[in-house]
Amino acid sequence: MCFVVGCLLTSLVCFVRSSMNYYVLGRVSWVSYTWLSSQMGFLPAYLSMYMCLTVFIVLNDLKEKWESGQTWRKLGGLFALLFAGYMIVMLGARLVSVTFFMLLVGVFLVWMYQRRMLLKGLFAVIIFALGLWKLMSSFFVTRTRMNKIIGKQLNDYDHNFFININDPRGQIWESCLAVMERMPFWGYGIGDEVELVLLQMQASKNYHHLLTANTDAHSQYIQTFLSLGYIGLVCLVMMLVIPLYLSWKKRSYLHVLFLLLIMIPMLTECMLETPRGLFYFAFFNSLFCTSLFAHRT
Repeated sequence: MCFVVGCLLTSLVCFVRSSMNYYVLGRVSWVSYTWLSSQMGFLPAYLSMYMCLTVFIVLNDLKEKWESGQTWRKLGGLFALLFAGYMIVMLGARLVSVTFFMLLVGVFLVWMYQRRMLLKGLFAVIIFALGLWKLMSSFFVTRTRMNKIIGKQLNDYDHNFFININDPRGQIWESCLAVMERMPFWGYGIGDEVELVLLQMQASKNYHHLLTANTDAHSQYIQTFLSLGYIGLVCLVMMLVIPLYLSWKKRSYLHVLFLLLIMIPMLTECMLETPRGLFYFAFFNSLFCTSLFAHRT
């Protein structure tokens, strides 16, 4: 709960400061994405990921203590859920947001299935989705953010990657596949070697706008594979899959949600290449594993 309070306070500071900038400057960009999270020095993908876990922790707490909980605690929990949901949308890290809503809907449908009300659950999900879309379309700030998330890119990024996406990631992943052809079995190394190899490949393909960005592989799985080779990739996958299996088997569902919130966004983000992602995973995975294997008397 200390983590929950810290995330909510951090997000509140970001919200207030960005709203003040929006009031003074009149620029809607100040209340979303990078400008919103940068008020406390965060990247939007990490802050939104923290807020996703915050939502599931609060939901778990409300579920366990709803019958015996005090009214102020219930109202505070509901307000925290609404505010955290708003911040997740406005931070707009695409795959993180999509993962969060998929897991949220999945948890709700499983809960309704256990109560033998799956059809009612599906109907409620449809109504919620339509209502959320209508609500966000009714306000200029949220409507602008949604248009940026799902709207058409202003630039065309030509590439030969097999997935036809109009995004710089297509060029990055095409370069990654190209450098894999001559990669040593043990990888290129854990320093700046991967970035240097990618820069050389991007230069040969005339992707000039990527040369100044100094991008990584934009996928933790690919980044680990290029850095540490086959052994590193196998270790990474085992480090994620084994706790996922054990937590599911022992019905530690909060641990399951935490791992999925990491594993799915890692498809398009290098979550473990920065302290904010690495410390987050190391701390909470260790915490959940400790409780998972603790002897109960």
